[in-house]
Amino acid sequence: MLDSLQVRYQVTASGNECLELWKASPEPIPLIFMDVEIEGTINGLEATSEIRRLEQEIAPRTRSFIAIMTGRALESDQEEGLSNGCDLFLTKPVSIDAIRDLVQAHVAT
Repeated sequence: MLDSLQVRYQVTASGNECLELWKASPEPIPLIFMDVEIEGTINGLEATSEIRRLEQEIAPRTRSFIAIMTGRALESDQEEGLSNGCDLFLTKPVSIDAIRDLVQAHVAT
């Protein structure tokens, strides 16, 4: 699905891996799609919160736009995502049009 958008991307298998990729990236990562239930010792919300903490510490690094993706649809789930630093809360299934719109808005091609 992402290949059709013709942008460079990386997929991680865990919250830990996502966080390590973010830390190791020589350039700011403009857009992150974060799954709440991602594997690892930290979940997507914890990884998001840690990225936000590190952005404050490492300033002036460009802030990543983080879209949380989850099957959870309760208002309390959305509030939890936003309080952990996500910019957008998306309930699965997420349409390719929504993904395309975010990529076009946040990623230079």
